[in-house]
Amino acid sequence: MTDVPQLDWPLRVTGVDYAEIEQDSTQDAGASVAVLCCYERGTRTEQPDFGITDPTFQQLPVDTRELEQQAAVYVPQATVTARQQPQPDGTSTISVSVSITNLDDQQDT
Repeated sequence: MTDVPQLDWPLRVTGVDYAEIEQDSTQDAGASVAVLCCYERGTRTEQPDFGITDPTFQQLPVDTRELEQQAAVYVPQATVTARQQPQPDGTSTISVSVSITNLDDQQDT
């Protein structure tokens, strides 16, 4: 059981309960960044700037700065670094690293 529970993502059931993670943990920040990547910008009516531009048909290399910038806005407790690695077959793999900052250092604005 977690001290400050939050539903895990992707949503799943463990036993008879939904899986939970600790709020404001590294796992929570990683899940929040993953959710951010699942939304194409403009698809959430209540918050149209949430998400990233669909990179499906972008020319390589894909600009990963948008993900880092969006994460800074919507997941401020996380530091996100996206690295792109070209593959021999002409495709590209993007690795996303998420770390959480010390919550005691954050200031309310």
